[in-house]
Amino acid sequence: MGRYFIRSLSLAGSLLGAVCNLAFALRLLTLSRSLGWESESEWEGSVDVWAVDSVRLVWGLLFAYFAAAAASCSIGFIGIAKHVRPFVRIYRDYSIADFVFVTLATLGVSYTTFSKPYVRSSVCEELSRHPELMRDMGEMGLSLENCEQWFERAVVAVLGIMFILIVVRLHIVIALSQYYSYISRELLAGVRSHILGMRAIKTDVPLQRIYLMPTPTSPSASSDGRSHHFSTPTKDITVYATVPIGAMSEEDARKMHATPAWITTSPVASSSSTPRSHRHSHSHSHSHARPHTHSHRHASSRTLSDEKAPTPA
Repeated sequence: MGRYFIRSLSLAGSLLGAVCNLAFALRLLTLSRSLGWESESEWEGSVDVWAVDSVRLVWGLLFAYFAAAAASCSIGFIGIAKHVRPFVRIYRDYSIADFVFVTLATLGVSYTTFSKPYVRSSVCEELSRHPELMRDMGEMGLSLENCEQWFERAVVAVLGIMFILIVVRLHIVIALSQYYSYISRELLAGVRSHILGMRAIKTDVPLQRIYLMPTPTSPSASSDGRSHHFSTPTKDITVYATVPIGAMSEEDARKMHATPAWITTSPVASSSSTPRSHRHSHSHSHSHARPHTHSHRHASSRTLSDEKAPTPA
C-alpha cells in the first residue's frame, strides 16, 4: 500500500470512529434517564439498597468505553491530519489494545450466551425491573413475552456486525501502524541530518572526506609548511598546494586548523580520475626521460668523435 493511501485510510478510520463512538455515547446517555435511578423495590431501606444494579453498571461501563473511544479517535484524527507523532502513537496504541479487547470480548460473549441458557433468562429478568427502559426498547420489538428469543436474535446480529467490524478494524490497525512507522523514520532522518549538519542524501552516493584549509590571511595559514610563498613588491600572495588526504593525518589537520567536511562524488568521475592521473604521471615521466636520453646520447657521440679525431703532428 502506498503512503498516501495508508494515510487516507487511517484518517478516514479515525474520523468515522470519532463520530460513531460519540453518537453511541450520547445515545447511551439519553437512554440512561429511563433506568429509574431511584429504587422502587419493596426492599428499600434494607442492606440490599446498597447493592450495585448490574444494568446500571453495564450502562456506565459502556458509556465510559464509547466516550474514551471517541476521545482517542479525535486525538488520532488531529495527529494524522497535522503529522503530530505523539498523537498518532496514542491512537495506534489505543487501537491495538481496543482491537484485542473487542475480539476477546466478542468470543467470550458468544460462547457464554449459547453455552449457558440461564444467561438469557437472567438478562430478561433484569430488564423486566426497568419498565421505562422496556418501553423505550419496545420500539425495536422487545417485550416480556419474546425477550429470550429477541435476545438470541440480537446476539446473532451483533456477532455478525462485530465480525465485520473486527475485519475492518484489523486493516485500519495495520495501516495505522505502517503510517506511524513512516513518520517515525522521517523524524529520525530529520534528527540525524540536523545532528550531522547536512541534508539527507542517498546512501548509494559515495562520499569523499576533504579538509577545508584556513584563509591566507590567518596566522595558521602563514605558518603552514606545506604552502608555497611567492612575494611581489606590492603584497604577499599565498598559493596552496594540493595535498592528498592519505598523506595528512587527523593530528596534522588539527595543527593546521583544518576543518573536515564530506562531499559527494560521482562514481564515474572517481573511477575515471584514476586512469587520467596515471596517464598524466606516465606522460610526465616520459617527458623527463626523453631529454635525459637525448643528453646521454649526445655525450656519448662527443666522446666517440674525440677519440677518432687525429692527433696533430
